[in-house]
Amino acid sequence: MKRLVRILIVLLVAVSCGTARQLHSAVDQVWACSQSHPEGFTLSLRTMEQPIEGIAVAYSEGGIVLASLPGRGDRKPLKGVVRHALSHDGYVGGWTDGQTGAYCLDSVRLFPEDSLQAALAFARAHAQKAVYVLSSDKEIGLK
Repeated sequence: MKRLVRILIVLLVAVSCGTARQLHSAVDQVWACSQSHPEGFTLSLRTMEQPIEGIAVAYSEGGIVLASLPGRGDRKPLKGVVRHALSHDGYVGGWTDGQTGAYCLDSVRLFPEDSLQAALAFARAHAQKAVYVLSSDKEIGLK
């Protein structure tokens, strides 16, 4: 019985270390993407690629605002964004707020482009002001 408990503890530690490495790696990737795309980006945390199609909509929770330009802020709060994204749809979006100039990072949900009404409904439910269509580089504001 003691041996079984020891094996379970070792497995639990191994799994938690792997999860911590995945989180740290994802934070590094998102940070690097924000550095190289100050105008904005959407990144899949599963593939570490930027999708070229879809409608990106931010969750009301799981976002942060960097008070300064990328590279000059504290990246520690990014862990919360990445954790939220990994436990939901696996996408993070970054963008510059046109009014304040602040760089924002959000956990986002990606809808198919033929699902605009569903994306808009999700955006309203999450108190968002707009959705973003990746293929056309177009922001659609909510009324």
